Amino acid sequence: MTLQACANLVHAADPVRWKAVMSAPVAAREVMLPIYAANVEISRAPWVTKEPMIALMRLQWWRDALNELASGTPRRHEVVDALATLPGSVVQSLHVTIDARQADVEKEVFADPASLLAYARDTAYGAMAAAHSGLGGNASDAALILDLATAVGTSRVLQAVLDLKGSGWRVFDKSWKSETVAETAEAALVRFAAAKPLLRTKSLANAAFIETAGTERFLHHIRSQPDRVFDGTVAAFSLRTSLDRAMLARRVRTA
Repeated sequence: MTLQACANLVHAADPVRWKAVMSAPVAAREVMLPIYAANVEISRAPWVTKEPMIALMRLQWWRDALNELASGTPRRHEVVDALATLPGSVVQSLHVTIDARQADVEKEVFADPASLLAYARDTAYGAMAAAHSGLGGNASDAALILDLATAVGTSRVLQAVLDLKGSGWRVFDKSWKSETVAETAEAALVRFAAAKPLLRTKSLANAAFIETAGTERFLHHIRSQPDRVFDGTVAAFSLRTSLDRAMLARRVRTA
């Protein structure tokens, strides 16, 4: 029942990762769903209240829950119950996500591409690394996973700029121009290119990378047409990138 609760949560709140789960081998889903559901809960914690202190308390709740999982004394919660079926060490990378999501509470603007790339990396890394670890991936791949996370996280931030602004977070200050956005996309593409050898390895753990489908195509598009991030037409394009997901699932060697 807890796994079904995780599936319902991911289906409702994270369509990109839901498609990744459905494109993954069946054997991978019992690992991916609890991790992705926890990522949903952590990611939305700062947004369910307008009170910064309460938002920080919600993030701390998840920090404590992960610590308890590591110590073998998990608290009762539908998603935590499902996470408890995994080794405690697997989900510890989600601490990176919790720390990164404090920026969602503070809502400070990104001063430059480097600060946006760092936020993008840390918000995307936790779930990806946890899924990779839970599916038997090598710890030595951590640096390449950081590169992948930077690329996919950047694509998601750039897609969400206007939505974030509508929620009270002005992501860019006045120093950001079209060329700054293009520079950010280019930097993310460099990270993606560096990690491509990881996508070509043969492992069930590579199911953790299905969520990167469409990332490279999207970033190339934004590098050439950065104004779409400012005028809102980026959303229409990002919907089309999801069509790449099933194709990538076939390309990623998982068995």
